[in-house]
Amino acid sequence: MAGMVEKAKISDAFQIAELHCKTIFDGFLPRLGADFLSSLYVFLIRKETVVVCRQEGRIIGFASVANKTRRLLWRFVLNSPKSMLKLLMLTVKRPALIVPVLETVHITFGTWLNAPRREFKKQDLPESELLSMAVIPEQQNNGVGSTILSSLETCLKETGITEYRVIVGEKLAEANGFYAKNGFGFATQISIHGQNRSNVYVKKVII
Repeated sequence: MAGMVEKAKISDAFQIAELHCKTIFDGFLPRLGADFLSSLYVFLIRKETVVVCRQEGRIIGFASVANKTRRLLWRFVLNSPKSMLKLLMLTVKRPALIVPVLETVHITFGTWLNAPRREFKKQDLPESELLSMAVIPEQQNNGVGSTILSSLETCLKETGITEYRVIVGEKLAEANGFYAKNGFGFATQISIHGQNRSNVYVKKVII
């Protein structure tokens, strides 16, 4: 693999957001646009864990983890109130985004009936979560993703995290296969954004 994996810098946020929009089609976040997503990644780079793989100065892949998902959205609001105003304006202009936005609030706070977070508590799942991961198409299946995960886990160990989870759409066969190949074990299933089923995988970080 040609490239170097390191912790992301604030200046990487927009490039990461663009890569997210171009390569991650599951979920509603890409529909919010790179401008909003860059604000989210600035927050994640500052407060959580984000790594990037660079090749000749260009980001060819990245991964982001919420070290603690508890009150993640609330912390984002406190750290970036202008971004939440942007989100509000987006939902006004595009009403179709209202339902997935509310569902995301539901998932994050876990206060509504049948919240997936309650399912997490029943399963005693780790609070740390791999939120997003992407590799440019021409570098996929070249070991870049596995290398990014390895470096990411080194960073997690440095913060004292011993295990983390990832949520993957049930129908995304390639993604499910990737996480299984890289040591994640199936834990449970949840419903996100309507009736779509997602698999929850967990991996222990070897210290």
